[in-house]
Amino acid sequence: MQPGNSSQLRDLVQQDVPQQFLVDVIIFLRSTYSSVHNYVYSEFNVAVAKDLLPYFRRARIEDGIKPIAERYDRIKVKTERNDANNCSHNVITCDRIVLTLSLVNSPNELIRSANFRHTLAKSSQLELFDDDNKCSGDFYYGIILHGAPEPDTKFPSFVRLVFPSKSCTRYVESIDLLKFCNFDASKYSSGLEEVIDDMILKPEFRTDLQKQKEA
Repeated sequence: MQPGNSSQLRDLVQQDVPQQFLVDVIIFLRSTYSSVHNYVYSEFNVAVAKDLLPYFRRARIEDGIKPIAERYDRIKVKTERNDANNCSHNVITCDRIVLTLSLVNSPNELIRSANFRHTLAKSSQLELFDDDNKCSGDFYYGIILHGAPEPDTKFPSFVRLVFPSKSCTRYVESIDLLKFCNFDASKYSSGLEEVIDDMILKPEFRTDLQKQKEA
């Protein structure tokens, strides 16, 4: 299949990415945002908590997304280091779609420059909307964007799956995953940590905070 328009690319997501995995990711992000927010603001003064929050949250997300992906036979996940060898990220492969996760301030904000993202984008089959509509390569690179603009950082205000152009200068497609998955946030308005424990994370991956809560 060679997607050539928005509808075809959405069809490809439906074919290759298990919808329950996307729902699990949404639940996991909501739970992580909430637990990290509560923890840093209870353990540190406001100024320090605000500085620490994005780093702690990113670490928890990258640490937790791997066991979620590993629950699915169709999905492969690999943890890789960046070129500077000072940060790690997970690369999730769902058949023909390769995914990473990124935090941005708004759903339309372009991701910051990173060599690994540029490499994945250049190797993928996009540009889908060039005049000649030609594609090359064996996969399509997508990024799950999430974010919670200040001052309300307790839950993500958006979760979108975007497909960047080869140059990472625009998004060829942007899919609102909350609508795409018909996600009903009211079902998870409380007890998010328990939902994650029961539905997603294996016991050996539970955080110390969760273990303390169970003690």
